[in-house]
Amino acid sequence: MIRAVLFDVDGVVVHPWRFRSLLALDYGITPEMTAPFFRGPFLECMQGRANVIEVLPPFLASWNWTGSASDFMAKWLAAENAPDHQVLAVVAAIRNGGVPCYLASSQERLRAQYLASDMHFDQLFDGMFFSCDLGFAKPEEGFYRAITRRLGYPESELLFFDDALPNVAGAKAAGWRAEHFTGVDQLRQHIAQYLK
Repeated sequence: MIRAVLFDVDGVVVHPWRFRSLLALDYGITPEMTAPFFRGPFLECMQGRANVIEVLPPFLASWNWTGSASDFMAKWLAAENAPDHQVLAVVAAIRNGGVPCYLASSQERLRAQYLASDMHFDQLFDGMFFSCDLGFAKPEEGFYRAITRRLGYPESELLFFDDALPNVAGAKAAGWRAEHFTGVDQLRQHIAQYLK
């Protein structure tokens, strides 16, 4: 029996990596240039231990970004406002069938707030679990354990979809049922299988 279905954000319910392409094409800021930020201070932001607006400025200077950290974040959030409406239709159908759906994602605080309010995911899902609130990011065991405690369901009754295999493996290690998301057709097949 499945009591709740959980979804990753980027690569599942949101088309991913649009801002990365925009930075490279419009500003000449390549993934190689931004890697020290995303592999360093940004990890602390995702776990709720740092504020992205406060840690960004030194990196922006090295990237020759002429605007403020707030300008950078505004462009980032807007570029990633790309919901996958086919996946969201599947989510709506699951909820209409009486099974609650949740987000389970590694996010820093500003993006988490944007997803909830500006993208209206607080209305499209029954709840949202973000690493910045939990203190753990995927695929850390603490991420899945914290969500399990908050939901109050047995681990085996939770179904999770993520496009990153390490996150799927982390969920399975925590006792969840988990599937690697590769597209909406495969998602529909899994939902039909698990919720029949």
